[in-house]
Amino acid sequence: RVVSSIVRFGATNLKPGVVRQDFEGDWLIGRPFWANDNKVKEICEELAPAFKVTAVENITAMKWLQLIVETSFCIPALLGKSISEAFADSAMAQLGVLFLKEGFAALEDARIKLESQPDLSLEDLKQLIALPLREAGEKFSEIMSRLPQQTKEASVVKRMNQDYLEEIDYINEELIRLARFGRTGCVLNVKAVNLVKEFKKTGKFLSPAEVAKAYKRELGLDENA
Repeated sequence: RVVSSIVRFGATNLKPGVVRQDFEGDWLIGRPFWANDNKVKEICEELAPAFKVTAVENITAMKWLQLIVETSFCIPALLGKSISEAFADSAMAQLGVLFLKEGFAALEDARIKLESQPDLSLEDLKQLIALPLREAGEKFSEIMSRLPQQTKEASVVKRMNQDYLEEIDYINEELIRLARFGRTGCVLNVKAVNLVKEFKKTGKFLSPAEVAKAYKRELGLDENA
């Protein structure tokens, strides 16, 4: 009986009854377990006057693609920076690409279907991770830098609050759980979850150099660095 959705716009709750729209985007709605029906149509018609609503089939496959992308958002959270600020650093952008690669590998091994969203292309992401790491990182950084200015200022990862800590636990650990039953590992995500747990104890954000050091083997950095 579930009707599921993916929210692709951003907003900040300023105070009761006052919300600021940070950036525009689709609100994708669909049935996760069977074909869309009249109930989905009714919901879309009800929301359409206020939002850019799109009914989609295969919303579950779109949600898995969303999860792969969001595994890399632990990096801005650990740095205490916005997404665009964090991935302006070349090493962090390359690490973001590696998170994408690990996510694709884990879901492919689990034979989970993926599907593009209206503004998030599955094929473009596959082409991105197929590039040499340095070039892929440059493109990834460029994509993140094009986020709306409001997002740079009001990103949910600007500070690592308790809600986002729990979100990282859910998103990154989901891939870890999947990998336990497959042939691929999730080393990047395991390290990310451990770093988040450490932050919960210390409350201290990491620098890009400290994050790079934690992932020096994956980034191909000098082991003595």
